[in-house]
Amino acid sequence: MSTRREFLYGTGATLFAASAPAAATSGPAPIVAPTIQGGELAKLSATLTLADGKAHRFVASSGLDLGDFEVPFAGIAQRNVIAKSEDGLFSVFFRPDRNGKRVEVVVLFGHPLSSAPSTMGPYTFEIFENGASLAKIEVPQHFWLARWRWQSAQRPRIRAPADIVSAKQSVAYARTSMTEGMPRSAKPYVVMGASNITLFMGQTGERSDIGQLPDYAAAYMATGDGDAYDSMMAWAEASASGPWHINDPHTNAILNWDNWGRSTTYTDQPQQAGAEMHLVPNPFPKSTCIRPDAAHHPCLSFIPFLSTGDPFHAEELQYQINYYFGAEHGSNTKLYIFDTLQARGWAWMLRSTVFARVGSTLIRSRNLLPTEFWDKVLSHNLSWVTEKFVNGTSAKERVFFSGTSKEHMGWWQEDYLCAVLATTVRLGLREWLPVLSWKIQSDINRLNGTSGWPKTHPTIYYAQYFEGKVTPGPRNIGNGSVGTIGYEPRSTPVFGNWSIEFNGASTFSVFRPGHKLERTGTIGKKYSSGGGPAFIISEGNTPFATGDIFALEVVPISTWSDLARVNGVTESSDGSLQNSREVYMAHLYAVLALASPLLPEVKPLFEWLSDAMRDAGGRIPWRDSFAV
Repeated sequence: MSTRREFLYGTGATLFAASAPAAATSGPAPIVAPTIQGGELAKLSATLTLADGKAHRFVASSGLDLGDFEVPFAGIAQRNVIAKSEDGLFSVFFRPDRNGKRVEVVVLFGHPLSSAPSTMGPYTFEIFENGASLAKIEVPQHFWLARWRWQSAQRPRIRAPADIVSAKQSVAYARTSMTEGMPRSAKPYVVMGASNITLFMGQTGERSDIGQLPDYAAAYMATGDGDAYDSMMAWAEASASGPWHINDPHTNAILNWDNWGRSTTYTDQPQQAGAEMHLVPNPFPKSTCIRPDAAHHPCLSFIPFLSTGDPFHAEELQYQINYYFGAEHGSNTKLYIFDTLQARGWAWMLRSTVFARVGSTLIRSRNLLPTEFWDKVLSHNLSWVTEKFVNGTSAKERVFFSGTSKEHMGWWQEDYLCAVLATTVRLGLREWLPVLSWKIQSDINRLNGTSGWPKTHPTIYYAQYFEGKVTPGPRNIGNGSVGTIGYEPRSTPVFGNWSIEFNGASTFSVFRPGHKLERTGTIGKKYSSGGGPAFIISEGNTPFATGDIFALEVVPISTWSDLARVNGVTESSDGSLQNSREVYMAHLYAVLALASPLLPEVKPLFEWLSDAMRDAGGRIPWRDSFAV
């Protein structure tokens, strides 16, 4: 019997290259040829032994054939047979290649209809071929609806970055004079590990795992660097540790929410009557598990799939975004509208959907959601954004071209969205061009020097697009004044007639439109509701008295010059770029780099911004370092 070798994941693994890799600091090398031959389905089995000695036996020949994975561009034909434990909580997928050169076994824990999710482990998992042990894996813990795999050899790399770009399956990345240095190597993947991916995906701030691609994948696409490739693949393997692997209990395929219209993954909301599924909060150890969040989720599997054709990565691409689709509820007809609260949520869900759509055209399997599903999701969202924003009637949409949040104008988030729109169009979805043409008018007006907005300060954190106008009551006794009306950065405007009414010489109450009490305040101290107007009332020569009043009208701004005035932004005296935050400028750079080939009017603005950023010593993270 031939010697067997186990590969869970190893950095520095060798890669077969179908064509010469792009120039790199250290190119991926060819891998050692797999030693396992055969892998006939009838000979494969596995045993899972829990810490208390209870064992589950899985036999491939007794399993259910789910149909092959076929990836024509990679020459992959892989079987897919499922066997389940007696309690239905463990699903084992036996996946030998049809050519007999590679064996893969995938272990998934959890059932979407269970009302008692748990974390399992430790346990031992042993894989056999014809009774002889192929591998024995110690699993320290297994999260609910997460999975891991054993593979006799990694899939070889069959396409270099240039091949992927020439196939129009990704936009191109490039190292520029402003691009950051190469990222540090990722932590190696271990079973149920997350490498150095951010575990709490709701964590805000600039993160190397969030972008159109994570930094490792972007650096690899730009340079072909071997270490960046290995790090990218470690993260792709770690994606399986996420709790988003929801299969239809009836078909064992990735769940199509069209067939589960009354069910949801949104745990804080009640189900419709008769709902079969409601994923209750998972009992994850917070220090070690991945916790999902739609508005901050990374896309870890796209370039790994395009590089290798590995069906495992194509599945991961679909599993993660489909989990977030499950948060829609309240109707039997799901529209799959992306995150409507934050522009970044909408951006990253669009990105993942577009990438899943691209991937679906390259693989055949009844286990995966078909291209038609992704086209439907994109069509629904295209109609939604066109109606709500492209055809919107307020100044926020018609003058400032702001979306997809109805309340906030955070340009750094909106630049995420605009860049994703440009990528969407460049990957062949030309029907999205009108949305891009609408959205990029925000960036153009911030840079053209003629709109009224200072071009040397083209981006800020949140732009306040409304203001408060104060008028003292005609019969006021006190002669103090209300200072400049400001708002918290993420405040939601409530337009209309507010009032500030005094309760004596030192205190006052603030009423919203309709004379609804918001809260009280004290003269001389900052008043802020955390969402409404913020100001300080100064005492004059004559104290205020009960019954004194200020009318406060909150109105939307309708010109770019007024927007600049309210936000306190002015042109720099020497014409230099005012960097409010370097990485936000990089997001703007990404928008213009991606849109320049599509919209000729953008290129001069990109050239000016690039020169200004270089003069200011700007730096660009790999995830924004797009080729022009």
